[in-house]
Amino acid sequence: MTEDDRFLSPDPPRSPGTPEPPDLDVDAAQFLDDEPRRPTATPEAEPPD
Repeated sequence: MTEDDRFLSPDPPRSPGTPEPPDLDVDAAQFLDDEPRRPTATPEAEPPD
């Protein structure tokens, strides 16, 4: 990603290594934490007996 791309992105420009805003970190953590526990509804899931 170039400097120009960073400024054109919808997110506010951040320097490399700058932590993201806390609300984004919390959302990402919740999503990553909850996802493995959700039952999958895909055909690849174990078929019922």
